[in-house]
Amino acid sequence: MRSRPLTEELPPPISFAAAAADLIRSEGKNAAFFSVLSFIVPGVNIPMVSVDPRNVFTRAVVGGAPTLELESDEFDKRFVVRAKDRRSAVMLLDPGMMQWLLDCDHVSFVMIADRVLASVNRATEPSHNPSEPVEFELLFKFYDGFLARLPAILRSEYAAVDSQL
Repeated sequence: MRSRPLTEELPPPISFAAAAADLIRSEGKNAAFFSVLSFIVPGVNIPMVSVDPRNVFTRAVVGGAPTLELESDEFDKRFVVRAKDRRSAVMLLDPGMMQWLLDCDHVSFVMIADRVLASVNRATEPSHNPSEPVEFELLFKFYDGFLARLPAILRSEYAAVDSQL
């Protein structure tokens, strides 16, 4: 087996990575069903921001990052935003991004550093048929729109530090 000389170039890091899955979380006699999509936003390193549709579950959360109100009454009525750093949340959730999230209605997400985990809680859709991946279509629509609407200011104000320097 030939070993690689230290001076030989390593392949470049992957610039695109995404993973989608259906998850089932057992809760005693009940189960929670989610479709999730995880992806990377290269060049960004922001503190934790989470956005969830308002429902009985989001009202019951105690502890964690502070809840924020934004400048859109419609957005605040439909979503709960939590963030460790208000400034990063306000930059991420500019008017274009808020409108996109209103259009994607059922998608929740959390962003930490350059990682995004988006999900759809299928509890509201008991007739889910795995052969009809409606949630994955919505999650990939969210992915495309999220990246397209990511405010440019995040890349300068919360730029990722290149660890290869």
